Amino acid sequence: MREDNQTYYDSPEFKELLRSFEEMIDNDRAIYFDGSDIADIADYYTMNMELDKSEIASDYGLRLHPDNSDILIAKANNLLLKGKKEEARSIASNISDNDNQEVLYIKGVIELAYSNIELANNLFSKAFTNSNSDLDLLSDITIQLMDNRYYEQAQKWLDIAFKSVNRTDNNFCEIQADLYFETKQYDSAIEWYNKMLDTFPYDTYPWEQLGRIYFEREEYIKAKECYEYIEAIDGENFTASLMKADCYINLQDYDTALEKYKTLLDKNENMASVLSFCCGKCYYYLKEPDKALEYLKRSEECLDIDDTENFRIELYTLLAKLYINLYNEENALKYIYMGLSLDPDNKELELLIYLTKHKQ
Repeated sequence: MREDNQTYYDSPEFKELLRSFEEMIDNDRAIYFDGSDIADIADYYTMNMELDKSEIASDYGLRLHPDNSDILIAKANNLLLKGKKEEARSIASNISDNDNQEVLYIKGVIELAYSNIELANNLFSKAFTNSNSDLDLLSDITIQLMDNRYYEQAQKWLDIAFKSVNRTDNNFCEIQADLYFETKQYDSAIEWYNKMLDTFPYDTYPWEQLGRIYFEREEYIKAKECYEYIEAIDGENFTASLMKADCYINLQDYDTALEKYKTLLDKNENMASVLSFCCGKCYYYLKEPDKALEYLKRSEECLDIDDTENFRIELYTLLAKLYINLYNEENALKYIYMGLSLDPDNKELELLIYLTKHKQ
């Protein structure tokens, strides 16, 4: 387990190694690679979620080095990410190096996939003991437990970490803040994200998380300030600009929100369905039905496979309301039933049917 994988992956040494491997695959020929190098290549692909490439690398490595622990670990991790936990467990069980911290760690991760928390925790404890208290491993264990929603266990491992590192350590501060965020202990999360900002005030991540908390609490002015800090640090941050516009619309400042959404739409045609909807929503609240209809129809025309059912229902609901206000019963009912086809129990859409029939 390298102390800084990304630094190594960015190095000329690794880039040349990766180039040689990919040339070998492209040219359908075989050359020799050291076992640890193949494992690094497989791990790199896994980190970038190129799981098929990772599998090709690990399978090739195992033909050269059938018993190499690093490659077997990479193979097991790949299978686990593909949802093939039985195959992952089988691979891991055949690794003979049972005192290796990484072997114990991957076995623990596999047991987490089976919800065997006690066994997983025992394996993690052995891995940590054998690692000579490796803080990187401790970080990995805590994150795995959080990802699997074992928050109490994650907190226990964090408590161990803070016995070894200063409570201002940015890595573990972030993990602690995220744990509080995930468990909706927002006051504590705010405290810990602010600890991060005391050390690294130009880190956009804690500002983003603080914005999410304040937005969730409907404290839109505070949320907006967080997104403004992000924009000051990173003027091209799309998410911050979008969320800032969302704050304005929730503050009922529809003119400012509309201006922000239009600016984003001009620069992000790939987000036309969402941003056109936001513009249409502003015009709807500004009581400009013709403009609202123009943008909402554009949003409908731009819908694609990435747009969720919830977003489509929201769009169809707003179109239905607009047509009700325009006394167009036929189109109102069309969009109501389009929404109900996605969510047959939607109470708001059912109420709109009544309003459509009784609109004076």
